[in-house]
Amino acid sequence: MQKINQKYINSVVKKALEEDLKPLGDITTKLIKFSNKKITAKIIAKQNGVIAGIEFCKQAFKLIGREVIFKSKIKDCKSIKRNTIIAEIFANTKTIL
Repeated sequence: MQKINQKYINSVVKKALEEDLKPLGDITTKLIKFSNKKITAKIIAKQNGVIAGIEFCKQAFKLIGREVIFKSKIKDCKSIKRNTIIAEIFANTKTIL
């Protein structure tokens, strides 16, 4: 498997975030109290499948919040079963949302 260039990943993720968050940002997140509280979130598979794009996911969190600790539990191209933990993210509530 060929590794995707990090500059390409960064570019694609930035464009997607700009499209999703402009012009007002995430309105729901702005309404939540304690948005700077550190929490842990898990990305969990809802069904059986094959993992793809984990570096894109990681980069999205990193671009939104510098405080992010992203721990991938599964690598791209791996088969997974339903309820498998794909990644854990430790960050501010607003970053995760």
